[in-house]
Amino acid sequence: MLERTERDPNFFEKILWTDESRFERTGVFNIHNYHSWAIENPHMARPSNFQTRFSVNLWLGIVNGTLIGPFELPNRLNGAQYLEFLQNDLDDLLEDVDLYTRRRIIFQNDGAPCYYTKTVREHLDQSTIPQKVDWTWRADSLACTFTRS
Repeated sequence: MLERTERDPNFFEKILWTDESRFERTGVFNIHNYHSWAIENPHMARPSNFQTRFSVNLWLGIVNGTLIGPFELPNRLNGAQYLEFLQNDLDDLLEDVDLYTRRRIIFQNDGAPCYYTKTVREHLDQSTIPQKVDWTWRADSLACTFTRS
């Protein structure tokens, strides 16, 4: 990593940092959303328990200071769904990134199993979006990294 940044001081600006996060009904609460203003008492009841559970799984990226997304992914993402995202949605999300940056993007995935299915790896190896960078490390540093040629 140090050698790479010594050779290319702009190395980190080229990385498309990505992650996904799930937001659930129980995870966000703001009491100010429950205020009710009226001249007379409306006898409002504030629900405190809901039977409806929901969650949303969002993917977001950032490259050279430009936010990419968010994009809603399935809650239980698998390799086939992630491959579909790469093939059908990622290019559209990168539309606002200037061409100079797009051609130099280093695509970063974390260690989620769905990112390492055989079909996803084959797509990334053959794709014009990212081609695999020959780095021997993985996991806690930048995980798996791919680059656009």
